[in-house]
Amino acid sequence: MTEFRPPGAQSAADPGDDAAYDAVVLAGGGARRLGGVDKPGVRVGGRALLDRVLAACAGARTTVVVADPRP
Repeated sequence: MTEFRPPGAQSAADPGDDAAYDAVVLAGGGARRLGGVDKPGVRVGGRALLDRVLAACAGARTTVVVADPRP
Protein backbone atom coordinates (compact mmCIF):
# COMPACT_ATOMS: atom_id res chain seq x y z
CA MET A 1 0.00 0.00 0.00
CA THR A 2 1.31 3.46 -0.87
CA GLU A 3 0.85 6.43 1.41
CA PHE A 4 -0.68 9.49 -0.26
CA ARG A 5 0.75 12.86 0.75
CA PRO A 6 -0.10 16.22 -0.75
CA PRO A 7 2.96 18.13 -2.00
CA GLY A 8 4.95 19.50 0.95
CA ALA A 9 3.29 17.23 3.53
CA GLN A 10 5.42 15.07 5.78
CA SER A 11 5.00 11.33 6.14
CA ALA A 12 3.00 10.13 9.13
CA ALA A 13 5.83 7.68 9.79
CA ASP A 14 8.33 10.56 9.83
CA PRO A 15 6.58 13.63 11.26
CA GLY A 16 9.82 15.62 11.66
CA ASP A 17 11.35 17.27 14.68
CA ASP A 18 8.96 20.21 14.86
CA ALA A 19 5.78 18.14 14.57
CA ALA A 20 3.35 18.59 17.43
CA TYR A 21 0.43 16.28 17.97
CA ASP A 22 -1.94 15.19 20.69
CA ALA A 23 -3.22 11.66 21.24
CA VAL A 24 -6.59 10.32 22.35
CA VAL A 25 -6.60 6.69 23.44
CA LEU A 26 -9.96 4.92 23.61
CA ALA A 27 -9.41 2.15 26.15
CA GLY A 28 -12.64 0.44 26.94
CA GLY A 29 -15.58 -1.46 25.64
CA GLY A 30 -17.31 -4.67 26.52
CA ALA A 31 -14.59 -7.01 25.18
CA ARG A 32 -17.29 -9.45 24.06
CA ARG A 33 -14.94 -11.08 21.55
CA LEU A 34 -12.32 -11.49 24.30
CA GLY A 35 -14.69 -13.09 26.79
CA GLY A 36 -15.23 -9.87 28.75
CA VAL A 37 -11.63 -9.46 29.93
CA ASP A 38 -10.14 -6.10 30.90
CA LYS A 39 -8.80 -5.04 27.47
CA PRO A 40 -6.42 -2.30 28.69
CA GLY A 41 -4.89 -4.83 31.09
CA VAL A 42 -4.49 -7.67 28.56
CA ARG A 43 -0.81 -8.60 28.47
CA VAL A 44 0.91 -8.66 25.10
CA GLY A 45 4.56 -9.65 25.10
CA GLY A 46 4.68 -9.26 28.89
CA ARG A 47 3.27 -5.70 28.93
CA ALA A 48 -0.27 -4.43 29.42
CA LEU A 49 -1.90 -3.36 26.16
CA LEU A 50 -2.58 0.12 27.56
CA ASP A 51 1.10 0.52 28.50
CA ARG A 52 2.10 -0.43 24.94
CA VAL A 53 -0.29 2.12 23.43
CA LEU A 54 0.89 4.87 25.80
CA ALA A 55 4.51 4.12 24.89
CA ALA A 56 3.58 4.52 21.22
CA CYS A 57 2.12 7.95 22.07
CA ALA A 58 5.16 9.06 24.08
CA GLY A 59 5.94 11.87 21.63
CA ALA A 60 2.52 13.50 21.97
CA ARG A 61 2.21 16.90 23.64
CA THR A 62 -0.89 15.71 25.48
CA THR A 63 -2.34 12.23 25.80
CA VAL A 64 -5.92 11.71 26.95
CA VAL A 65 -7.10 8.22 27.88
CA VAL A 66 -10.86 7.71 27.61
CA ALA A 67 -11.90 4.76 29.77
CA ASP A 68 -13.81 3.67 32.83
CA PRO A 69 -12.09 4.51 36.13
CA ARG A 70 -9.35 2.01 37.03
CA PRO A 71 -7.44 1.29 40.23
